[in-house]
Amino acid sequence: MTELKDNSITVFGNVINSTEKTVNKDQVVELKVRIQAKELDGKRDSFAKVLKGNAQMVFTPSQTELNVDGDKPADGQTELLDDKAKKQSDKAEVKK
Repeated sequence: MTELKDNSITVFGNVINSTEKTVNKDQVVELKVRIQAKELDGKRDSFAKVLKGNAQMVFTPSQTELNVDGDKPADGQTELLDDKAKKQSDKAEVKK
């Protein structure tokens, strides 16, 4: 039986630029990313393997924080309900 070592790493950064181009008659998207060097501390060996071959990438954009606890909303929090809908929702909760 063959065992695979999990060399995956998770780092946080920014996609700075993307360019669509043709390489060997295929359309590709080339990305330029910026990662703080400290994100790679202790992960440089695994990161070096990324540079030698293919890697699976998962992009998670900034998340919208939902106010479900009644605390003061965080800066930039998106309201999902307008005020009228929220008041109707609050009234429905009281009736239960």
